[in-house]
Amino acid sequence: MDNSPGSPPEGAPKASAASDAPTMEWSGWAFTTGQKVSGRYRIEEALGRGAFGEVYRAYDETLGRAIALKAFPTRKVTEQDSDPTDSSLAEARTIAKLDHSNIIPVYDVGREGNATWMAMKLVQGETLDADLRKQGKYEVGKAMRCMRQVAAALDHAHRRGIIHRDVKPSNILIESREDGEPHVWLADFGIAKILTGPTTTQERVIAGTPSYMSPEQIAGKRVDARTDIFALGCLAYELLTGKRAFSGETHSEAIYRVVHEQPEELSRIASLAGKRCESMVRRALAKFPEDRFQTVEELSKELQAIERGEEAQETRRRTLPFLRRLQTAQRGQWDGVYVISLRDLTKGYGFKKKVVNGISLNVKTGSIYAMLGRNGSGKTTMIRTFLGIYRQDSGSVSIFGRNPHREGPAVLSRLGFVPDTLVAYDTLTISGLVHFLKAFYPKWDNAYFYQLLGRYELPLDTKIRDFSKGMKTKVSLIAALSHRPELLILDDPTMGLDAVTLTDVFDTLQEVSRQEGTTVFIASHNIDELEKIATHIGFLKDGDLLLSDTLEGIKTRTREVRLTFPDDVPEVPAIPEFRPVKASGRRLTGVIFDTSSSALDRLKALRPAEMEIRELTLKEIFINLLR
Repeated sequence: MDNSPGSPPEGAPKASAASDAPTMEWSGWAFTTGQKVSGRYRIEEALGRGAFGEVYRAYDETLGRAIALKAFPTRKVTEQDSDPTDSSLAEARTIAKLDHSNIIPVYDVGREGNATWMAMKLVQGETLDADLRKQGKYEVGKAMRCMRQVAAALDHAHRRGIIHRDVKPSNILIESREDGEPHVWLADFGIAKILTGPTTTQERVIAGTPSYMSPEQIAGKRVDARTDIFALGCLAYELLTGKRAFSGETHSEAIYRVVHEQPEELSRIASLAGKRCESMVRRALAKFPEDRFQTVEELSKELQAIERGEEAQETRRRTLPFLRRLQTAQRGQWDGVYVISLRDLTKGYGFKKKVVNGISLNVKTGSIYAMLGRNGSGKTTMIRTFLGIYRQDSGSVSIFGRNPHREGPAVLSRLGFVPDTLVAYDTLTISGLVHFLKAFYPKWDNAYFYQLLGRYELPLDTKIRDFSKGMKTKVSLIAALSHRPELLILDDPTMGLDAVTLTDVFDTLQEVSRQEGTTVFIASHNIDELEKIATHIGFLKDGDLLLSDTLEGIKTRTREVRLTFPDDVPEVPAIPEFRPVKASGRRLTGVIFDTSSSALDRLKALRPAEMEIRELTLKEIFINLLR
């Protein structure tokens, strides 16, 4: 059943498959040959040791049949729990209730010594992993039939609140039947977790195999059925191409590819199995759960259609123009690279000068992007326009690959917004505000909300009108973070905060970026604090984006230049990348905003007696660029 290698006891067979995940540290094998487990199951031989347990061939003396017995370490719900009943046994009992023709039946569960065990059907067959190594890849029909059986097993489990978390070829067994049609068994639900119930630290433990884990699983975030759907996408890719979707010489390399890259031969699937199949695999492998199939049942319908040889068809119906615009809303695959993409975004009020003047900008996923500008530069208008609060005059906006004007709920449910002033009835308490907000965010994390509330020492039942400016900012930030958004947008909420509160706010932003992978977009005047945490910087002046780059890139390309001449400062020709700041007597001081240009050479051509070049702080760049 499980061909993962380990250090078997003397006489146990060595597995041939390479291990996909690190094995657990056990002092020795749980059971020995000849040992009786539960006074009934006689151990005959060890079949192998994998990442999360050991598998033995055993004989059920009561019913007189061979079985597979899987053992994995006992663990308690908490370190302080002295109750011998452990959560591993509870999970095993839950898994034993699964009853589906494509899930290996569990006959019995129990605990022996330091191990929880499950007695299971002994399948006479080989793993899909071994079969793929022999065949290379499957033809389309066979691949879809295999996928359909695995999907049916997962659908059955998901409907009962159980996710697998480690769907991969080595956990799928192929059994030959008399009719010649291979039967697929899905094995190793031993690391599945129950979806319902309170959030615990252990629910966030990363369990799975790196090459088949979803990005959110790798990040240690809470997972649901859609993480199995990602693994199904990996499986489909491998069946059709004969290659892993995300391979690497090390676990770190595989993890990087899962999070940041697309499989190399993804576009080749169209020529192998049709465009509909390629579209199916792309959607299953979307980096973000919201962009995947939302249920295995939905994915199964696509598998059946592909197996029948159907190609996707557009159905044209007569609709009103505004409904047609909604139906054609942007629903393409988001590649996960840029959370926000603006193209020639323009916004004005009446006949006045455009407040946002043709801005094009890409905000990279996982970055902390700081938009800097003087008062009245257009920062608030830009933010409210790309959020869909204001309608743009022209250009395009994409957030999570979607248009916020047409798909507002799908976009807004995934982001948190902290305005410059808390927008809420001032008679509400924090408790009342939370009760209101929870109705809009299905992913609201109550435990995280109370954690933030305690960190900022905010009273739950005090009315908002009695809070100071700093406390209201903290309330806004807590409300924006408590549903664990993928994107956090802050519109200059830090003005007027004291140094302690300001430090707390910026520490939180850096923390959610590092630990949660949240993308942060912030407009603020606190340049010194932003220089400590920002990864990318943009400068906005009178509605124009003057400069946008990584913080390192901006500081590398920007320099102050001081020129001292033998006589008075000569007339300096216009140099686009050079801005004179001060001229006095024989000395000229200015700033170069692109050191890769010819600006330095043109300044040297003026033959100064001395030339001093100095790196600038972010605040100095801000002052010189926007003065």
